[in-house]
Parts: sequence; structure tokens; C-alpha cells
Amino acid sequence: MTSSVQAAQLTPDQEAAFEEWRLLCQTLERAQGDHLVQNCREKYQYAKTYMVYGREMDHTAIEVKQASTRGDFSFFTDRGISANCMSPLLSDHLMKAWRVSIASKRAFVADMFMKRFGEDIEEFIGTPHNASRLIMAVSFDQRDAILGLAEWTQNKLAAAEIAHLRADVSQLRQQIEHLSQLITERLGAK
Repeated sequence: MTSSVQAAQLTPDQEAAFEEWRLLCQTLERAQGDHLVQNCREKYQYAKTYMVYGREMDHTAIEVKQASTRGDFSFFTDRGISANCMSPLLSDHLMKAWRVSIASKRAFVADMFMKRFGEDIEEFIGTPHNASRLIMAVSFDQRDAILGLAEWTQNKLAAAEIAHLRADVSQLRQQIEHLSQLITERLGAK
């Protein structure tokens, strides 16, 4: 979909959120593919990881679409998109952008498999002999980068919230101690 078509359908805030999301998807998914290519030398592990990429996409897309029709945009807000601009239409655009990023990552990883191992990755995966070994292989990544982003973000937010709560508790403790001293002084003065 071209940017001019999107601009006609999305508000300026939504267009900005879409562009931010598109770049985030491209960056994180490509970085994940680059990391695999640079660090994985075992053919079965590489192929198993390729199979992981996009595996949850269809199921996630259905869940996100159903949630967005109910006004629940947490999939995107958990990943940094402002809730103020979300709509079912924007949700659809964001999912499409993520699909494109995953497809691009898979194409890149498949191309690098061919260059490194001299085989088409889809044919390699489909061979009965390889399929049985792939079952035993451990994938390099467990899920797509965007799916993992919310966990990372939530963990960082949880740590920040805990630190904030500790500071609040410390401040309350000081206030209680101060009030306790004032009460003791007043009771002692009587």
C-alpha cells in the first residue's frame, strides 16, 4: 500500500505511528535475521530457526484483529504505539507492515542459507531425512523479534515500576517516622 493511499485513510497521527511501527518492524526483524546469519553455523539449527520465523503470525493476526474490533490494541501499545491513535484500520495496517518485515527476513535468511549451504531451505526442510533431524534441532530464536519486544518492554517497565514503588515506600516510611516523632513529642509535652 502506498503512503498516499494510507494518508487518505489514516489521520496524520496514525500515519506517523504507522511509519514508526514499519521502521521498528524492519529494524528488529532484519536485525534478528542478521544475527542468525552471522552467528549460526549449524545447518539444522539454522533451518529450524527459519521455520520459527512467522510461525505465530497467522494465529497472532487473528487474535489482534479480534481484539481490535473490541477496542483492545494492547498488542501494539505493549510495543510502544500510542493508544490515542489506535483504530481497527490502523491495526490492520500495522499487521501488514509486520508481515512484510517477516517475509523480508525470511527471504534474506533463505538466500543466505543457499549461499552458505548450497541448498534451497524449503527443499531442505521438506526432505523426510532432514525433517526427522529438524525435530531434534534447537532453534536459534524462539519467536519473531516483534513478538519478543513486548516481553522485553514489560520486563523493563516492571523493573522501573518496582524502583518507583520502592522510592514511594521509602518516602512514605520517612513521612511516617516524621509524623511518629511529632506525635511522640506532643504526647511527651502533655
